[in-house]
Amino acid sequence: MSFLISGWQEPQLVPALRCCPTASTEVAAPLAASVAACMLEANPKLAPFLLRSALLESAVPIANVPRARQGAGALHAGRALAQALREKHGVRNGHFHSPHLKDAKLNFVLHDHQARRVQVFGSWNDWRTGIPAKQMEGGIWRAAHPVPAAGRYQYKFLVDEERWCDDPANPEKMPDGFGGLNSVVVVASDGR
Repeated sequence: MSFLISGWQEPQLVPALRCCPTASTEVAAPLAASVAACMLEANPKLAPFLLRSALLESAVPIANVPRARQGAGALHAGRALAQALREKHGVRNGHFHSPHLKDAKLNFVLHDHQARRVQVFGSWNDWRTGIPAKQMEGGIWRAAHPVPAAGRYQYKFLVDEERWCDDPANPEKMPDGFGGLNSVVVVASDGR
């Protein structure tokens, strides 16, 4: 069993919590503490109540396990780190979860301080044309696309025209057929 939690740009469920939902706090506490340490390294000014909130909000329910036995669910390390970084940049300054709908547009947000150029490609146009992202502030990139027709779409960020990455703030993923993951967004028939 591996407990390695990779960087925030490659979010994953903490394996021990996902495969062993009945594991006691002997397993869960050290894993949550290691994620909390990573969050504090990413954002040293993160207040304790915000750290706790980010950990709880990042958890995802475990299928077929009673809610009383799983607590908040499986800790999603990448999502928790993304929330810590968003708080660093000020969620109240307009940095939302990714993806999100605003003004009849589907908005994608990526946090990457090393990026010089970011685009979003997706299945809504058969991956043909990327949506250029604008740097909103240091390390925060945002791209907007008119809301596509209702359906389930896959997308990915292309960073500096050489590095593909799934959306670290979006836990909905599926295999991309090349050994990686695509992020998934579902547009409802009412455009939400």
